[in-house]
Amino acid sequence: YVDLHFNYPEVRTNEGVDKTNMSNSFDINNSETKILSSLLKYSDVVVNLFSTINIEASIFDLPIVNVGFNGGSKSPNRNVRHNIKFDERQYHNQRAIKTGAIKVAHDSNELIKLINNYLVNRNLDREERLLLKENECGPYIGKSGKIITEKILNLI
Repeated sequence: YVDLHFNYPEVRTNEGVDKTNMSNSFDINNSETKILSSLLKYSDVVVNLFSTINIEASIFDLPIVNVGFNGGSKSPNRNVRHNIKFDERQYHNQRAIKTGAIKVAHDSNELIKLINNYLVNRNLDREERLLLKENECGPYIGKSGKIITEKILNLI
């Protein structure tokens, strides 16, 4: 039995923001935090589109598969934010992919195969996820404010 859930978070709008730069302003409402936390806690595999959810998934030690292909329309889209290859090529995404923690599916068959591999063995790429977590979050997850404050106070 597989329970599949698609999450479509409520995206915050930027009223009064210069609309020519809207392609770079994506953010979810704070109310989505509990939903995201629950999804990560109870998920077996995270299927993503090159977002920071990759980092959260690595913190939860969840297998990560990113969709590296555009579905739907065959017509070229002029908006770069709708071209998944643009996201895949970004330096920060390549840095994360190169850890081996994130698998990228380049077609629907590969997507199904990668998901199934993780459903059979969730421990695949565990060391790589730990590396991604360490690289992107450092050793002080949840304690960075306190540790930085202590370091500053020690300088005084």
